[in-house]
Amino acid sequence: MNKAVLISTGVALAVSLAACNRADAPAEANAPAAASASAADTESVKKLETDFLGAIKAKDFATAKAAYASDAVMVLPGDAPFKGAAVIAAEYDEFAADPAGKFDAANESTVVGADMAYSQGTYAVTYTDSKTKKVENGQGYYLMVYRKQPDGSWKIVQDVSSPLPKAS
Repeated sequence: MNKAVLISTGVALAVSLAACNRADAPAEANAPAAASASAADTESVKKLETDFLGAIKAKDFATAKAAYASDAVMVLPGDAPFKGAAVIAAEYDEFAADPAGKFDAANESTVVGADMAYSQGTYAVTYTDSKTKKVENGQGYYLMVYRKQPDGSWKIVQDVSSPLPKAS
């Protein structure tokens, strides 16, 4: 009988320890493996971002506008979110009309999954402040989220910019 109790206790202890180890493991270890991106998807997202950032720098706003999904959201410093491709397009039209408008960006990283991706980097922008009419220069950090479309293409669904502090 002592052997049966000892074996039962040992089994219970082993099961308890196994459960504790699983609970202490990082969440990623317990989650199902995420589907990985194909090489073609990774290349497509990186090309989309390169073309998109290059288009804004070149003031090719038709190309920039086409990069957004119809339900995209763009967030710029100091403004309420621009929701929907048509509203985002109107913001680009305003920037296009600004003779001082300039934009340049540099990618720092891109991560691509099976149907979602993101990229991040820094940007520099020059624009005319609509309230003060003064030409302003800014630098910031961007994060863009992409979603794979039913036709296999990729579109921007979130475009968020955050200013960096001005040097004092």
